This record gives sequence, structure tokens and C-alpha cells, in this order.
Amino acid sequence: MLAIVARGLEGAVTWYPVDDWRIYGSFAYTDAEFDDNDPALGAAKGERPRHLPEWTAALKTEYQFQVAGFDANIGGGVRYVGDYNTAYLSGQPGCGCPINFPVDEHTLVDLNAGLFGERYSLRFYVTNLFDKYALANAGANETASGVIATGVIVKPRTVGVVLAIEF
Repeated sequence: MLAIVARGLEGAVTWYPVDDWRIYGSFAYTDAEFDDNDPALGAAKGERPRHLPEWTAALKTEYQFQVAGFDANIGGGVRYVGDYNTAYLSGQPGCGCPINFPVDEHTLVDLNAGLFGERYSLRFYVTNLFDKYALANAGANETASGVIATGVIVKPRTVGVVLAIEF
């Protein structure tokens, strides 16, 4: 019987160094592998399941304060996704198995700030601050006409403003 043996650890913590400052952190570690060969998947004993990074982590901070009678905040975060394979390395051409398209590790940085009134809020944000080019997901398959590879890139640097009015 095919099985995946997986061991791991994940955790999350929120820390308040002072009343209005929060720091959030989370991580996951996964050590997983097939305990036997699976020719139908193209997976060999000892291979990691595809699309499964060994490490992921996130760290975010936010400070809240008052300015000109409004509640305000400023914050930022860092997100990390480790590298992973999108197919099994033992898959052979011609088997109809997906072809491995490795996805490299990436780290993204985000910033945010906001002002909040009773009926109004104004928020500013920047995601992917350093405009890191990275794949969020990818894959490749063999077809009669050749190999077709596809990928999804992470959203490029995005700067935005949101004005919300409650009525």
C-alpha cells in the first residue's frame, strides 16, 4: 500500500512588547517522503510529495497609535516559502507523468499604514516591496507536440490606497 510518511512542526505566536505594538509569527516545517515506489505517479521511494516546501514562515508587525484624533497604524511583514518540486524526479519521459519544474524559494516584504475614524478609513499598502520576481506555482507536461510548461508568478510590487466610508 502506498503511503507518505510525514513528520513536521508548525507554530504561531503573537507577542505584545508594549500595549499598542503586536508582532505575529508563524512557521511550518514538513519532512515528508514516499515509503514505496509508485510508478503510476512516477514517484520513487524517498521522494518528497510535489508542491510541498520543507519550510514556510511569516513575520508581521503592527503598531497602533493616535494622530489628530484618528486611530492609526503602521506595519510590515515578511513571507517566506521554501523551494519545492512540481513533479517526481523519477518520472520518465513518455510515461505521461508531469515533468519537474522546480520552484525556487522566495521571500516577499509588505508594508501598510492606515487612519481610521468613526465612519471613514484610509489605508495605504505596498505588497512585494522589492518587486521580487518569483514563481508561486509551476508545472510542465509532455504532450504529443512537445513539452508545455506553465507558471504563476507572484504579484509584482503593488502600491494601493483604500478609502472606505460607512453609511
